[in-house]
Amino acid sequence: MRHLRTALRSALPGSALPGSALPGSRFLRSTFLKSTFLKSALAALGAAGLALTVLAPAGPAHATGTAGVVTAQDAYLRPYPQSWFIGTLLKGDHFDVQGEQSGYYWGYAQGDYNGCAWIVASSVDRGTSASGAPDCGAPQRLALPDSAHAPADGYDTNGDGTPDRLTLEYKVICQDAGMYGNYRGGHHLTHRVDLPNGTPVGWRWTTSDGQSAVVRWDAGDLWAFIPRECVGPR
Repeated sequence: MRHLRTALRSALPGSALPGSALPGSRFLRSTFLKSTFLKSALAALGAAGLALTVLAPAGPAHATGTAGVVTAQDAYLRPYPQSWFIGTLLKGDHFDVQGEQSGYYWGYAQGDYNGCAWIVASSVDRGTSASGAPDCGAPQRLALPDSAHAPADGYDTNGDGTPDRLTLEYKVICQDAGMYGNYRGGHHLTHRVDLPNGTPVGWRWTTSDGQSAVVRWDAGDLWAFIPRECVGPR
């Protein structure tokens, strides 16, 4: 230590190391402490900046498609082209187009549905404005959110080996039963019509929670959700 102090005194004439009794010692001690504090503060700020960089939440991903609008009176939503009914958009509802295949658009359906789905392309004006909806990713086949469903090709009702009816023959068994265009989060939405007891309908599938059934009302040419407890075999 004595040799180090001697060397530094030679290199820094008129000053001294902290703790020295030479004339510059007080100045160097103050400078040394300030430098140490500054380095510590900068290190702390750097760590805080890194933490903020790591913890800052990413904003929601937005789609790269266009903000379309339904032009048909109503339009059914599907999990993939030419497949099961899973929801309904009405005229004026928004469908953000993010892909296209086999005469269908893939994208984000708004209205009472609010989720990704397929829709018949001719029922939507795809527009030119940029989409602000969530990104649904590449066009894909969605799983049917069911607990039971009819055969995909339907039923052979005349025994010739060829399916000729998509649905199983059911009827309304409540006093009155509402038909709804959407069933989301355990709630029936988009009321379409009420059917009286005894009305013939055709069952297609039942939701995963068992609380709603998709049926077709042939007389009204309508697919919709209906409370499961309100339909049963004819």
